[in-house]
Amino acid sequence: MEIRNGFVFSTGFSSKSFSERRLSFLISEPAGGGLFKKLPFSTDSLAENKMKTKVTEACAICGCLLHRTKNTYATPTAEGRSHASTHHYLPERFFGRSKNRGGTQRQKIFESYPWAHEGETATFCYDCHEELLHNPVLLPEDIKRFANTVRSRGLAEDRKTESREKIAGRIKLFHEVIRRGLEEIGKENGRQPASPDSR
Repeated sequence: MEIRNGFVFSTGFSSKSFSERRLSFLISEPAGGGLFKKLPFSTDSLAENKMKTKVTEACAICGCLLHRTKNTYATPTAEGRSHASTHHYLPERFFGRSKNRGGTQRQKIFESYPWAHEGETATFCYDCHEELLHNPVLLPEDIKRFANTVRSRGLAEDRKTESREKIAGRIKLFHEVIRRGLEEIGKENGRQPASPDSR
């Protein structure tokens, strides 16, 4: 319902079939008259446009259907786990910004974006965002291998300094490890069927 110039405007759909639906504007006088005037108006094209513009979101990783129902995010239910959640490809904190702490300035790790996708985001379900992306599993042997690679690339630190160059290098190296690992798995999947025991 909408009020304009003292008049009340409301809309409603008839109970006719989808192709025969008509939009009815119910216009009442502002005072005293109590008079209603019903004006039929075709909404076939309107309904079709609404169907075309309706977007169903899906998680960028697992592909599950998402929703944005209020007060369900992170609840221990299928509904809570499938709530839409937005994630920056590159954390804002890398550039001295903090969305969670508005106005707070952090020391920048990168002065400029080392990759493309500045400020871009993707949408995930709660599971893939909070449980997967925010909690990568690194076992002791993984840490050891990564530490050895860090040293071999000259990115280790005996003592911290004011420079953030080394941590920036380690972040870029970590992304390289993920990218090259995914590329290798992609090649394997192209050569042979995935093993049912693969983890």
